[in-house]
Amino acid sequence: MFARWKSRWSADKTESISALPGSVLHTNCYSLAGMGELDPVRQQLRGYCSWVNQHLTPGTTPFAQGETGFDHVSMPMSFKHLASDAMSDNHLPVIVANCHASVLDVLAGLESRAGVININHHLLLQQTLQLEARSVFHFALSQWPSLSYLAIGVDEKKEKESVLEYADSLDCYWFSEQQCRYRYSRHLLQQVEAFVGGLDQVVLNIDLKSLVTDNPISGDRALNIALVAKIVKQCLASKKIVAVHVVGEDSATLGSEEALRLLDVINSRRAM
Repeated sequence: MFARWKSRWSADKTESISALPGSVLHTNCYSLAGMGELDPVRQQLRGYCSWVNQHLTPGTTPFAQGETGFDHVSMPMSFKHLASDAMSDNHLPVIVANCHASVLDVLAGLESRAGVININHHLLLQQTLQLEARSVFHFALSQWPSLSYLAIGVDEKKEKESVLEYADSLDCYWFSEQQCRYRYSRHLLQQVEAFVGGLDQVVLNIDLKSLVTDNPISGDRALNIALVAKIVKQCLASKKIVAVHVVGEDSATLGSEEALRLLDVINSRRAM
């Protein structure tokens, strides 16, 4: 689908980038119980902004280096302030994280008539007693019952029937991976437009692994990156998006051409 990037991402291949207002990429290494050693993840995220800027479309205004938070509790700033600061400063924060759980900090900064769009093979609605990556939006909807939720690209083979039933009981909107094929794009884009149109503030949560995993032998299919790009463009054009939360667990995912294309789309649409 894409030409291979000639230079793969490496944390030690960085250069300084001058900060430009309104174009900020933050990174967050979020620590949850049972996640194991995080040092490799920290190292991967340290130079990510500079590496992304080296691979954006030529002539594109680069991202400025934003805050870098590690281990959640000891981060230098609270990501809870990103959404509210974005509204007052006319900035669109893009948070690249290793775990979906850090989106909770961003959602905490939202006000009334707010929602989240989760572009992901997983609903992340497992009902667990303690916060886990797979239960992020169960905790979000429990804490903020008025939060609207839309999931795009759900792989029904990977979700328990109980989770799908739970999503329906919460009146959550979701589209399966099969419903996200390009031939259904017009209907999907109409539904996304209607969802965003009824809200004042929306956070995009995007799982990079769902964009790059494509194993025809096991039946796994990556979400169509061209359609995802259209969804992101449409959402940004609405002026309702207050933050974009992008999750990648390893350098292969963070450094994929799909991740770079997504960030290129986000950056190029900021000035709309």
